[in-house]
Amino acid sequence: MNENHAKKIVLCLNLGSTSSEVAYQGADGVVQRRKIRHKDSDLALPIKEQQSFRTAAIMNWLESISMDLAALDAVSCRGGRLKPIPSGVYLVNDELLADSASTTLGDHASRLSVFIGRDLALHAGCPVYVVDPISVDEFDDVARVTGVKGVERHSLGHILNSRFVAKKLAVDLDLDPLISTFIVAHMGGGATISLHKNSRIIDLINDFEGALTPERAGGLATTTFLQLLDHEPRQRVERLIEGDGGFYDYFATKQFDVVDQMAREGDDQARLLIDAYLYQQKKSIGSLLAAVNLNVDGLALTGGISFSETVVNGLSECFSSLFPVRVYAGSFEVEALISGAEDALSGQCAVLHYPSGSVLPTAFAIETIGDEGVAE
Repeated sequence: MNENHAKKIVLCLNLGSTSSEVAYQGADGVVQRRKIRHKDSDLALPIKEQQSFRTAAIMNWLESISMDLAALDAVSCRGGRLKPIPSGVYLVNDELLADSASTTLGDHASRLSVFIGRDLALHAGCPVYVVDPISVDEFDDVARVTGVKGVERHSLGHILNSRFVAKKLAVDLDLDPLISTFIVAHMGGGATISLHKNSRIIDLINDFEGALTPERAGGLATTTFLQLLDHEPRQRVERLIEGDGGFYDYFATKQFDVVDQMAREGDDQARLLIDAYLYQQKKSIGSLLAAVNLNVDGLALTGGISFSETVVNGLSECFSSLFPVRVYAGSFEVEALISGAEDALSGQCAVLHYPSGSVLPTAFAIETIGDEGVAE
C-alpha cells in the first residue's frame, strides 16, 4: 500500500454472467477498464468452476497494463446474493465469504468477485470491500407483505448502479436526495425498477416480478408457473426464469438491439415483443409511481437498453409530462465501486460490518485481509 499519492489506487472487480469487468484507478486518477468476454464453453461450466479461468483472464489484463499489486490501496468488489443488509460499504469477512459461496438464493457469477478480490488483496496487503451488493434491502414494511403468512418480499436487484444513478439524478436536478423521491429504471439483460425515497430504496420491481427482459421471463402468474413445473423439468423452468427466457426463448438472441432492428425491418413477432417490453416496463414504473401517490421528482433510465431510442422515446413520451426524465445509458458500477472504496479509505463514509450493518471503528475499516478472509 502506498500512502504518498493524490488519488487512491483502487482495483475493481465486477463479474457478470457472460463477462468479467475489471478496472484500475491509478494514483493520477486515470481509470483503465476492460470487460473481458468469455468463451461459451467456459461459461457452460458450473459457476464455482469458473473462478480459475476468470482469475487468469483478469491477471493477464493486469499484467498487460503493468499494474503493481503492492501499490493497491483497496480492492472493491461487486457483491452477490448475500443476506438482506442496509446499503453501504462492507469490509469483507469470513461470513460474507461463506454467504458468497452459498447458492441458496440462486447461483450467479457476481459471487465470485469477492473470492478473486480476496486473493488479490492478500498479495497486495490491502483491504477488500463490497459496495451496495444486490441484496441491499431497505424496504418499507408495507412493501414486504405477501398473501402467504410467513413469506415476505425482499429487495434483490441492480442496487450498485441504481443507487449511483439516483445520486447523479439528484445532482442534475439540483435536488437534495435526502428529501427527494426518484424512480430509477435499470434495463439490461436483467431489469430493476426501483423507488428511491430520501436516499433509501423503499420498494423495487425486479425481473422476477416485472417485465420480460432479453434473457428472463419476467413476472409469471403463479398458476402458469405451476403448470410449467407439471410439464417441464425444474432445471428447464429455472433457466426460463433466468438465463434462457425472454427474448432468447423467442429469437435465440439476448441482444436487445438485434430484436429491435428485426422489428424495424418488419418482423411482426419482434415488433410485438418490443411493444410488450415497453408496455410492461410502463406498468412497473407506473405501479411504483402510484405507491407514493404520484409524488416523484424524477425518473432515471439506465442500463444497456437505455441506449435504445425506441425504449427511451417510448418511456419519455409516457412520463415526461409528470416529471423530468434523464438518461444515463450503460452501467456506472465501476464508478460506484471506486467511489465507495475512496470514501471508505478517506473516512468520508462509514465502513460496515457484515451482516449486522454496524459501523466498524476506523482502525478496523481499513485493515488488510487475513489468511482466513477476516480483517486482522
